[in-house]
Amino acid sequence: MALLLQHPSLFHTTSFLSTYKTPLITLSQTPKSITSRKPRNWAVKCTTVAAPEIGSGSNEDVLVVEEKGRVNVVDYDWTEEWYPLYLAKNIPEDAPLGLTVFDKQVVLYRDGKGELQCYEDRCPHRLAKLSEGQLVDGRLECLYHGWQFEGDGKCVKIPQLPADAKIPRSACTKTYEVKDSQGVVWIWMSHKTPPNPTKIPWFENFARPGFRDFSTTHELPYDHSILLENLMDPAHVPISHDRTDWSAKREDAQPLRFKVTERTDRGFAGWWGREADNSTPNFLKFEAPCNLQNNREIIDKDGVTNYFSGLFLCRPTGQGKSMLIVRFGSTKRSPLANLFPEWYFHQNAGKVFEQDMGFLSSQNEILMREKKPTKELYINLRSSDTWVAEYRKWMDKAGHGMPYHFGHSTISMPEVAAVVEHAPAGLVASIAASSPAKGGIGTKHAPNLANRYFRHVVHCKECRSVVKAFEAWKNGLSVVAALAVTFAILVSGRQWKAALLLATAVSVAGAYACSTVTHRGDPVAAAAAVLRPPLTSDHHTGTSWKWGTNSTITTKPWMANPMKLVSRIKKIQEELPSLKEQCRELLSAKQDLIDKARTTIVGNRASLQRLQSSMGIPVTSDSDDPSFTNFNQVIDEWAVQVRSRTGDEGHEGSEDINKMLFSAIVQEIIFGS
Repeated sequence: MALLLQHPSLFHTTSFLSTYKTPLITLSQTPKSITSRKPRNWAVKCTTVAAPEIGSGSNEDVLVVEEKGRVNVVDYDWTEEWYPLYLAKNIPEDAPLGLTVFDKQVVLYRDGKGELQCYEDRCPHRLAKLSEGQLVDGRLECLYHGWQFEGDGKCVKIPQLPADAKIPRSACTKTYEVKDSQGVVWIWMSHKTPPNPTKIPWFENFARPGFRDFSTTHELPYDHSILLENLMDPAHVPISHDRTDWSAKREDAQPLRFKVTERTDRGFAGWWGREADNSTPNFLKFEAPCNLQNNREIIDKDGVTNYFSGLFLCRPTGQGKSMLIVRFGSTKRSPLANLFPEWYFHQNAGKVFEQDMGFLSSQNEILMREKKPTKELYINLRSSDTWVAEYRKWMDKAGHGMPYHFGHSTISMPEVAAVVEHAPAGLVASIAASSPAKGGIGTKHAPNLANRYFRHVVHCKECRSVVKAFEAWKNGLSVVAALAVTFAILVSGRQWKAALLLATAVSVAGAYACSTVTHRGDPVAAAAAVLRPPLTSDHHTGTSWKWGTNSTITTKPWMANPMKLVSRIKKIQEELPSLKEQCRELLSAKQDLIDKARTTIVGNRASLQRLQSSMGIPVTSDSDDPSFTNFNQVIDEWAVQVRSRTGDEGHEGSEDINKMLFSAIVQEIIFGS
């Protein structure tokens, strides 16, 4: 779903969606002149590669045109903007939320009246983070010394003050203006200029009758400008996200057509589509500071206009970090999409970002290391990179008003190095570790954003509830597995034994899948862990996944990710000792039950024989005692089954049956032999 509105072939094959309606777009400002660039020295840079001939012109004909002239710098101040802070529905009701805009740290919470309050994330007493505090009767309390704040940042309680003393006026915290608009909380960063409500973005499609959307939040380990550049790049979708959803296919990679219709001091807009279609049905608009939307209007066979939108609200969260709010919606939703829960689309979006993460992180590192504008590093093609070039040229005009920027022709590096945050110590750290849904926890206490749990789940109420549900299922299935094993040992009927062992296997598989969710925050991966078929090796075509008899999905050797394979092997190695120990515990518990049952039966038989002897009744022999005979028969049959699994049928010695059973479990469950 995360690709549907980006991909150029969306609805291309849908017969009844045939007519495109073009909304009126006005050119509010003529294009500004851009500083000319020096021609590339291809003879020096590309001597080892023979470039193919492209038509009758030069290679430069395929590149984005460089306009001559000086860069027109505009008046811009990054603090005098509204930034997307968080989805309103995901703000915790019972805890403060620590967030960042560039290098400014803020804390957001709902007071006792349910109203949003936002302060600078530090206590005026000794600079402790207020986001590590708690809510007490609707007031924000610092957990260092217990100072409490409310409303406009006024301190209303200091436990250490004498009863007759007044709270100093300076004991207040700096506040920020926040507004909830269309389900998104926006923050005004300036303390010098009053908030300008007219600058809060308004997205028309999201206010249309019948418009439905799903929204998700992701924290990402690269700069916001690289993130926006990636989001406005439809050319990479067929390659980077091949077969990720229903639309992206590698064979659909082709030249694109772009038409810039608007350039202003605050952004740009235009149309794009596939060159082969000779049309540009998709409308893209970028607006300062970091808002991007991709829209499409389609008229169906009944003449009804349907609106489709992809909205990307980006927030810089520091050097090499960003947070993105993604919102996809339409006035007409596919019936197939209604069959899937919303968390499925969240996890699919997470998969999309993971596919690009390595490329974008390395791009971020190179930009920081090279310290050059992008025109000296990029090769922008007119048939794929027009929006990227437009965005970097806009950064040339406005970047001087930002803490740092990478423009097309200009650059300004951060004046202060990035601050590495450390986890707190003591009780707060233990609480934070056990409650990862707490505000800001993903950034502060688990900075590894390669983990989907800390990149998305901690910011999403729905996915957190799904993970908690899987945790409960894991515990329940573990109990069921243990009980099934116990009863399988005690019952005598072979059919009951088979049924209970099957229930054990299913329960263990389910518990393992649920464990995958709780560790990775990925319900989709959990389903794959259960449904993943056995792999068969093919030296010529790679590894094939056999689904039944009529379908095969082939994975080529060069498509494998060595790091993922190494990580998977290490994880299996780490889990083996734990699994073996659990097997030993189950076998030990089983042996205890057998010993107790044997002792009880023998004791009952001895008591019966004494009673019979005292009453002059013939004493029942061991062979005539049905309970003792059946018990020994069950043990003997079980030993034979174990020996048959271990290939030791002819052995009649007194070897510990638990050792043989343990060997069988390791072979059957762990190695699948």
